[in-house]
Amino acid sequence: MPPLGPAGSWHHCKGSCPSWHVGAPISRAPERHAASRSPVPGSSAHPGELGKGAAVPFVGMGNRRTERPSDFPPLHSVRKSRAHQESRRKWLKVAFLVSSAVLISLLSWSYLVSEDGVAEVLAHFSESLQDRFIEVPCSEDYDSHKRFEGCTPRKCGRGITDAVITREEAERIRRIAERGLSLGGSDGGVTYGSFDYTSLLYLSDYTEDFGGGRFVFMDVGANKTVEPRAGRVSFFTSGSENLHRVEKVRWGTRYAITISFTCNPDHGIGDPVLT
Repeated sequence: MPPLGPAGSWHHCKGSCPSWHVGAPISRAPERHAASRSPVPGSSAHPGELGKGAAVPFVGMGNRRTERPSDFPPLHSVRKSRAHQESRRKWLKVAFLVSSAVLISLLSWSYLVSEDGVAEVLAHFSESLQDRFIEVPCSEDYDSHKRFEGCTPRKCGRGITDAVITREEAERIRRIAERGLSLGGSDGGVTYGSFDYTSLLYLSDYTEDFGGGRFVFMDVGANKTVEPRAGRVSFFTSGSENLHRVEKVRWGTRYAITISFTCNPDHGIGDPVLT
């Protein structure tokens, strides 16, 4: 019977063969057992089963996941995202500034309306009117006045026209008024209730020569205003149906000539005498 070779195989040799002794130990490299690695908690493997084919997952440095370069977004994507965020911040800032400006404008307009109570503009500075008349019911004031046929108002209202004089003529009258006012003021001379009609000739422009200073009819529920314009004439019946006031001039100088008319000769003012 041939001698038994390594690994348990039958080896046939010719000539002299090394002698093998039955039961002699066979030397081999030491084995590494999987027992040197700790099983993951919850695994079905038991310490006694290590090395018997049981699957033992490897646990490295704790449970920390080792990140690879492929786990991070590309650099161009990061830059694009940052650029998008910066653009969004800029648009939000612009939207905030625009919203603030609109809010301030609305608040300013609300303040002006609440202060002056103006709800409707009868004549804008920018428009040129040939003739505009708004009829209003006459007050009872005229019942207590002495009536003069053909003169005392039978129909009341307010009118505006830009067709009486030109703007150039208004400018010449304004220069005369400026020279006269530089020599002294005016003491009026007209008493309310003594005249039946009132007219105003404006010699300067609203928003260009001054701010504020609009003429306001104080109607019940909703006031109405006239914006001055050089050469514009505003006229109205002088009873309480046309109660009015003038806004405070906030800047610049407002020039206007007030001319009142009466039907009663006793209230009339004589023509000035030039010397």
